[in-house]
Amino acid sequence: MKIIDPHFHIWDISEGGYAEGCLFAPRGVKKYTIQKYEKDLEEAGLDLEGGVVVEAMSVCYKEKSAGEMNKGKCLEELEWTAGQVKNKPLKIVANCCLEEEGVGVERLLEKVKGFEQVVGFRQIVNFEPSYPRVHENFLKNKTFLKNLTRLEEIGFSFDLQLNPHQFQTAYEVFSNIPGLVVILNHIGSPTSSELASEESYWEPLTQLSTLPNLFVKISMLPSLDLEP
Repeated sequence: MKIIDPHFHIWDISEGGYAEGCLFAPRGVKKYTIQKYEKDLEEAGLDLEGGVVVEAMSVCYKEKSAGEMNKGKCLEELEWTAGQVKNKPLKIVANCCLEEEGVGVERLLEKVKGFEQVVGFRQIVNFEPSYPRVHENFLKNKTFLKNLTRLEEIGFSFDLQLNPHQFQTAYEVFSNIPGLVVILNHIGSPTSSELASEESYWEPLTQLSTLPNLFVKISMLPSLDLEP
């Protein structure tokens, strides 16, 4: 069966790799390349016809500042990924720490323009419970919001990963950036109990669904069984 996978990861956590010491080794493979992913799909009877490789730096190196990440690891990940998917019918969603003040974000965006397969960015914003690099509610950070408008101006999309209690804030934010294509990751990261709640999940999700610039990925469903 031919498939298009809109959200998958490849990475190198081997010794000397750009993500050494982070993430996990799929099936024990530390350098999980595009060829390995395609082989795993083939063994399952699937043929990757297209798709989007999504960044993973959002969960790595929590001890590094936003500026350090934008100068180094974000670009390292992108360069490795671009080398993997060159000449393949695949797109890339890269990482940028949009909360960085100053010129760091702009410099990274300028460099990323040179990678033709990059279509957008993701920065995980799940707050309370929080992901490793999320030290505040970025959806209320003025610098973060300003840099979202830069993505809109340039024509990049934004992959949005957050918690359901942040849906209302997200609605307010992205209502004011109508030209930015927003892709809600993992159906909004609900727990199983939230998924059963009209007030906590379905009502705010319905409000989000009225945004014409917002789309939803049905992904990471097994995580629904893992309460925080």
